[in-house]
Amino acid sequence: MAHEVEHMAFAHEVPWHGLGTQVRTDQTLEEWRDAARLNWGVGLQPIYVEAAGGTHQRIPRHMAVMRDSDNRVFDVVSERFKPVQNASILEFFRYFCDAGGATMETLGSLKEGRIVWGLANLGTGFVLPDGDAVKGYILLQTRHEAGYATVARTTPIRVVCANTMAMAMTDGNGVDRGRFPHTETFDPKAAAEACELARVQFSRFEKDANILHSINISDEDAKRILLPAYQPPGYDAETADEAVRDKVNALLDRILLIGKEGPGGDVSAGTAWGVLNGVTYMHNHMARNTAGGGRFASAIDGLANRTMNKVKQDLLALAA
Repeated sequence: MAHEVEHMAFAHEVPWHGLGTQVRTDQTLEEWRDAARLNWGVGLQPIYVEAAGGTHQRIPRHMAVMRDSDNRVFDVVSERFKPVQNASILEFFRYFCDAGGATMETLGSLKEGRIVWGLANLGTGFVLPDGDAVKGYILLQTRHEAGYATVARTTPIRVVCANTMAMAMTDGNGVDRGRFPHTETFDPKAAAEACELARVQFSRFEKDANILHSINISDEDAKRILLPAYQPPGYDAETADEAVRDKVNALLDRILLIGKEGPGGDVSAGTAWGVLNGVTYMHNHMARNTAGGGRFASAIDGLANRTMNKVKQDLLALAA
């Protein structure tokens, strides 16, 4: 993630990549904004092309998303695109910090400002029977690019290794209350009220974590569960090329080894909880960056996020 960071502010310990400005949790959100260098806004500007005779013709139905501080163009979007301002992100977190007792942990921008995100500690957490501690957070991420929504996610973080696994805030009808398309105006207060589900989601995760911690699992069974999430399309272990089969097996072995010998492995080895943490550690800290916005973005709302949540559900099915 280090090369993805444009600017960031953080509380408590210096992040592993050593970047950013340290801020106290009792400082105002405006001070957090200044430390994260988010004193800028974005707007939509018309796009022109040079036509015959030196005239300029506007491209219809398309706009450039431009930062007002340096005229950096983030992307070309539909005229229906509604940017989310940094001020709105602050107001979203103000709701949790002022009314809900949350504290800011991280605020910053990635990909030269194309992604802006914040993370707040909800003040909730739990400790598994062996002392493995997990804290509850809420994360908000917006992207000044076409094809992406603004998303809020319940985000448990395992203290011993900083593994995260963002979870969609779905209601009783399966609707994701934490997804806000750029075709609608982002209302930070309404979004925050919708995301009160975060604490409910974290309570559900605590129950799931205890179930996973109680399940003993062999490497063979763990690989059987992991294989569908990591095998190439159309993969068949019986007929696959030996090099492909070896590559898949090496990846699964690597995940299981992380779960046993990586941070926290001494208390979770041999359990479904350990397998899940091998998966989350690999995606959070070791996976290659992707074209869709990097390791961080993928873990929040991309392929890595879907993979982690699928593995969790498949492991939980062992208890059924």
